Amino acid sequence: MDLSGEINVNLEENEYENTVRDIAALSREELKAIIDYWEDKAENLVHEEIRYIAITELKKRNQQREYQIKVLNQSLLASSKIRRLLSH
Repeated sequence: MDLSGEINVNLEENEYENTVRDIAALSREELKAIIDYWEDKAENLVHEEIRYIAITELKKRNQQREYQIKVLNQSLLASSKIRRLLSH
């Protein structure tokens, strides 16, 4: 679900783009820390939007990671089958 239109209500467009860019540069651990921090400390909608952007980035990375693991598992399975065929 894309709420960027709603987010722009509270963050001006260039602020939103800068926030997305800054959050995308964070490590997974930093993203988790931002999410946890703003879960307890959010005092206004901008804080909640920052948390939402961090959650969205973390979800995106998790999806990418899951895809990479799936591809790796398929590759390992295929190479294992090939090795078994060659060893006979």
